[in-house]
Amino acid sequence: GSNFTTTAGRSAETKAVIATQKGLIPNLGDPTIECVDIAGAVIATTCVPGQWIRVGIAAPYTPITPILGLAGTWNLFSSSTSVQLQ
Repeated sequence: GSNFTTTAGRSAETKAVIATQKGLIPNLGDPTIECVDIAGAVIATTCVPGQWIRVGIAAPYTPITPILGLAGTWNLFSSSTSVQLQ
């Protein structure tokens, strides 16, 4: 869930990059944007400039090699945290 109410992550440029990445990576999910404190805990109030934001994204991965393929599908997830500037 997102508690983000500013325009960060919602610009036309960002949407174009996400669309391109979704074309390259099968089943890539939509990014999540959350306001967090320095320890990484989600802030329940509205995000404002100067607070930390965390952007995360996930995509399923199924290995095609015989041995790794036995493990099934893995859900790969990555996130990054930065100070919100606007």
